[in-house]
Amino acid sequence: MILVIIARRWISEPERFERVRQIRKALRQGQIQYAQQLQEKYKINTEELKKVTWHQIISDIRFRRTALASMIAYFINSINWPVIDGFVTYWLVNFKGWPESEAIKLTLIGSAVIYFGYVSAGFLGDIIGRRKVIAIGGIISALGVYLMTVSNSFWPMTIAWILAFYGNGACMAGAGFGYWAEVAPTRVRSTFIGMVYASGMLGAMLGTFLFGILYTAVGGALTWIYLGSIPGILWTVTILFAKRVKPGTPLEEISQ
Repeated sequence: MILVIIARRWISEPERFERVRQIRKALRQGQIQYAQQLQEKYKINTEELKKVTWHQIISDIRFRRTALASMIAYFINSINWPVIDGFVTYWLVNFKGWPESEAIKLTLIGSAVIYFGYVSAGFLGDIIGRRKVIAIGGIISALGVYLMTVSNSFWPMTIAWILAFYGNGACMAGAGFGYWAEVAPTRVRSTFIGMVYASGMLGAMLGTFLFGILYTAVGGALTWIYLGSIPGILWTVTILFAKRVKPGTPLEEISQ
């Protein structure tokens, strides 16, 4: 938080945000004609600015499909958070019969590798497109989770977990939040990203609840498939309904 406050001295708000704020200020002060002049100059819809931000997200026909696809995709993605993040050590010890020390060692090594995975996913998003990285991440995660169910020795299991974590966490977050920031109109960007993240929290709660039921009912292997592999395929399909953004497209052109 301290670093963010310090960085604010050198990092200014985006130009479009300042334009939106200028129009909002004019509307609050009753300067309707001036606000309309700014709207024509900057091509910003002042009628949308009068609505509550969450209502703008749902009512904007051009953005609605991308918004819903993004929230649903992140919800599905988060269902397997408990599988990949929360219960992996428990699963390795109780289902695979690993020593606890080996399970902890796997998570330490894998987490160190994934640290760089987030950076690489963001970089790939700049090259091939962020939506594509999110979609590919679902396939990678699904494959990684499946490989975990058939692996037993340390290094194959570690590689499988890294793949699962990379697709689930690095691809979704490393590319996802950049994607949602660029596709959302400036006037609703913060609210939209908050709604996406909130949908993820709901998915994580559902995944945790289902893990407790499924592990007892169908065993460790099928639980991993149901909560890990299947969601990966589903969010790959879902995110493809969102808007495609060609890499290098200027921000001002994306929301048009």
